[in-house]
Amino acid sequence: MTKKIFFPIWLLLLSALIAGAPAITNANDKNDESEDGIEEFMEKGREKIEEFKKGLLGEEMLMMGKVVLATENSLVINIKDKDYTVNIVFNGIIANRVWDKMDLEDFKENDRVMIFGKIEKDTIEAKMVRNISQPPLKEND
Repeated sequence: MTKKIFFPIWLLLLSALIAGAPAITNANDKNDESEDGIEEFMEKGREKIEEFKKGLLGEEMLMMGKVVLATENSLVINIKDKDYTVNIVFNGIIANRVWDKMDLEDFKENDRVMIFGKIEKDTIEAKMVRNISQPPLKEND
């Protein structure tokens, strides 16, 4: 009895597979057309990202970068291959990794910094600058 039921199901599946083959071929043809659609979608996504980045100008945010130059009044840091001059606002926080107070002149080239502030073109008005490279981490003996 199982053989009688199994055979028609097997035959039904085979005929569905054969009948579905042209539909699969048509789907592949449409796939070539949809690649253009994917490119358009990706381009729109890139445009939206650029608009978002432009919208961040003037907004306060947290940033990470590396020190290029440190003076007693300001820093020059590099974020994603672009240099920014960092000015500390009045009563701004300058701290090291463990939140101890620190002077800008104690920052060294290539120190990693975390900054909270506003970007205006090539300048960052920072409320907080934290040197996360100082003091250096102690190695376990």
